[in-house]
Amino acid sequence: MTRAIDRRHFLEQSMRVAAGVGLASLGGLEALESASKPWFKISLAERSFHKALFAGKMDHLDFAKVARNHFGIHATFATSRWSILPANSAL
Repeated sequence: MTRAIDRRHFLEQSMRVAAGVGLASLGGLEALESASKPWFKISLAERSFHKALFAGKMDHLDFAKVARNHFGIHATFATSRWSILPANSAL
């Protein structure tokens, strides 16, 4: 006996096969399982440390070193505002 395949079942199975072929072309499950490598890298702006900078607890020249050593962030965005202000000035 042959079973007639309805349209909904045929489309569902076709989409599953197409998705499987698409994933296989991207590297298969290895691409999905590589949790040890992050998908993207983030950056940190100098203004993130505005409280420490205004309080004098951190020098703006140490910003990149602190971001790298304490947080593991290698991309930083320095703001020119901190280099303009003298160390003991208040806004």
